[in-house]
Amino acid sequence: MKIRFVLGLLLLTSVQSSSSIAELRPEKVFVADDKKHGSYVTDGLITGGDRTVTHIIVKDIRFALNKGFERIVFDLQGNRNGEPTAIQRPSYYQVAFNSSEKRLLISLWGGA
Repeated sequence: MKIRFVLGLLLLTSVQSSSSIAELRPEKVFVADDKKHGSYVTDGLITGGDRTVTHIIVKDIRFALNKGFERIVFDLQGNRNGEPTAIQRPSYYQVAFNSSEKRLLISLWGGA
């Protein structure tokens, strides 16, 4: 069994000036829910996942451009002693999105 880690981002149509770049503020930090809902983040840091999942393999990364947002899907699989294993949740992750730089940084914790 493999799980899908789905990330939806709002597609930005305007760019802010570089002078608007600032440090990460508490109101820009979001904790991901276990269930999908209609919330989209346009700027900030999203954290989630399971810190006890320590060995993962990224099997595939898929991308789709939808009206008003972009969707990125990571297909993850567990790894135990070199053998594929099921995981119920993704390993701990952080997704940082900076709209002024049009930059997305995704960090997945865990080794293969």
